[in-house]
Amino acid sequence: MNNEHETKERLLECARAEFLEKGYQGASLRSICKKAGVTTGALYFFFKDKEDLFDAIVEPTLEKVKAMSMQHVNQELMALQNVPGAEEDDMHDDRNATEQILHVLYSDYDICQLLLTKSQGSKYENCLDTFVDIFETGQKALAVEQAKQLGVPVPDDYTLHWVIHIQLDAYVHVLLHEPDEQKALSHMDNVLTYLLSGWMALFRKKSE
Repeated sequence: MNNEHETKERLLECARAEFLEKGYQGASLRSICKKAGVTTGALYFFFKDKEDLFDAIVEPTLEKVKAMSMQHVNQELMALQNVPGAEEDDMHDDRNATEQILHVLYSDYDICQLLLTKSQGSKYENCLDTFVDIFETGQKALAVEQAKQLGVPVPDDYTLHWVIHIQLDAYVHVLLHEPDEQKALSHMDNVLTYLLSGWMALFRKKSE
């Protein structure tokens, strides 16, 4: 059993290096097996195919970030609605949520690079669309509640969709251009200040 675990971990390690070097499309299962010192039969004992192998590498990180993103969206809405206990979860706070999400992303920095730059040809090449859906649903509910409380019209769907893309692009840009987590957080602090000011401006009464 222990040997099987070691073999699987060695395959995952070699596959991760192969995907980072050559991307999903260019990666070779034969090359991965050679580097891992196993036969292709051994690989197929653990994984159905290349996609299944790629899944095993990137899916845990992706699921973790999706769960945190959904938690932030839900807690943000609950805090706005003054739901009892909502303030006790600091994921409702944009700065704290950003710090926690960035920490996960930078803890799995290589996986993020795989997803953002090396996943062409896999089912993950448009994985950002998943996060657009998560935030768009939550942002719509948040916008409706905020507009109701302030007595102003709800921003239109096009604007809300555009705002979501700007927010996600901020994460993508910092991941692609800043390998240091603390510097990335500093950059995101400034970006958040800008984004939150723009968000609040959408809810000003026209006479202001």
